[in-house]
Amino acid sequence: MSRRFPRRLAACAAVALVVAAAAAPAAHATVAGELKVGATLLDQPKGQPWAVNLVLGADLTQDANPSLPVDQITKDITFQFPKATVHGSLFKTCAATEADFIKRAEGACPSASIIGTGTAIVDAIGLPFNARLWIYNGTGTDAARKILLFAHVTDPGIEVNLPLGGTLKRTSGAFGFKLDLPIPDIQVVGDQFAAIKSFNVVVGRRGRKGGKKVSFIDAPTACPSGGWPFTMGVTFKDGSSTSDRRAINCTLMAT
Repeated sequence: MSRRFPRRLAACAAVALVVAAAAAPAAHATVAGELKVGATLLDQPKGQPWAVNLVLGADLTQDANPSLPVDQITKDITFQFPKATVHGSLFKTCAATEADFIKRAEGACPSASIIGTGTAIVDAIGLPFNARLWIYNGTGTDAARKILLFAHVTDPGIEVNLPLGGTLKRTSGAFGFKLDLPIPDIQVVGDQFAAIKSFNVVVGRRGRKGGKKVSFIDAPTACPSGGWPFTMGVTFKDGSSTSDRRAINCTLMAT
């Protein structure tokens, strides 16, 4: 079922898509997604895996006039990650509901459960909007964990709070984890939907548990040929899809 908003809010409601995907334009145009990935070294403890932050972003463009009405919207987006180690169980979790986020914004979750932040630019009814992003450690296990995403429009005079929820699952094969993020229909005006232009987030956290340093993400202990692989796949409501695949060098720069 589509979500409808008043015109002023609908234009801002586009931020619900910023953590995840892009709305595709009319049938005679296409959307291309360029995945951007990286990692920064936080700590290199002796005899243990490296603690890292994951840098994740995307630029999404179309081959036609960007002001065209959008009638092909994102249904789902997935990311696949290398065989890292995720220690979600060692950090504070958040079980906030959509109503909690709408009411209390980023205050719906304890600050200790924040595992990432970022920014995005979205387009709605031909207008660009800036958004701030927060990513929270949800409930579950290290094999299957909820990831909560919250977007807040930061343009002057506008306040819209929109949450999304995904599931991070351990997988087998070439990748170690897969994040699946369903996207609700967010209708702007008539047959127009919001479109993403770009997003950039940094995911990771460092803390202490039992007197020892712990990290949300530890880098893989092996380097496959070609580097550590990542993929992004976007599925649209009409069944079409787009994807991109990248790899990063296993030699990391420290922050």
